Amino acid sequence: PVAIVDFGRSVSMAALDSLPELDALYLVTTTDLITLAHARRAIEMLDERGFPAGRLKVLLNRVPEKGAPDRAGIENFIGHPCAATFRNDYMALYDAYSEGNLLQQGSPLAKEFLALANSIRARAAGEPETDEVRGVVVPVPDAGKRWFSFFQRAQA
Repeated sequence: PVAIVDFGRSVSMAALDSLPELDALYLVTTTDLITLAHARRAIEMLDERGFPAGRLKVLLNRVPEKGAPDRAGIENFIGHPCAATFRNDYMALYDAYSEGNLLQQGSPLAKEFLALANSIRARAAGEPETDEVRGVVVPVPDAGKRWFSFFQRAQA
């Protein structure tokens, strides 16, 4: 089974106390300096608590396609490699949400989310992980219904 919990924008005692129970921790951050500084502090706190670095997956969210930040510089700043990046596609999200739909199945951002879902599913199934979440896009039947359907399948 896979459980996904959103601990919010800050590191709480509840989040820190749950570390021994976690197989993997996905830390989502954007590329702005303030948020990266918060991510760096969270990573330091995880290290102080003895959380294994190999079980931490840093995900860069809302990365602009034009003028993309230096990924190596970000990794150096936060002190941890990034497992994946997700493009900044406000228009696709706006269009989908304003129409009451999820992202179009074939959109680039939806494919990136699908890759993350597949990576989490593979980890839960004990399959080998890849270095890059983007590299694990695998077609799955009915993937267009809900991208989180993989989590439901992993529990079955």
